[in-house]
Amino acid sequence: MRRALWETIVELAESVQPRGGAESLVRVTGLNIALPVEVVFRMTGHELELLADVPRSRWRGGFDEMPSRMTLAPGVGGES
Repeated sequence: MRRALWETIVELAESVQPRGGAESLVRVTGLNIALPVEVVFRMTGHELELLADVPRSRWRGGFDEMPSRMTLAPGVGGES
């Protein structure tokens, strides 16, 4: 099942946080993400929900749609 876009982004951001003893040695100050995603819109009651997750399989069949690309980067002029 695909996850909501925000869940995918949070998991990716958390995956680069230092763990164990590295927390005192390494500080993540920025994150740029560029990866393929499968995107679907789903109606939940009266709300439209955006689902976006990494592709379910590394290999696509001839009938599978081409995944989209998601790029996240810090905004220009934002805090560092």
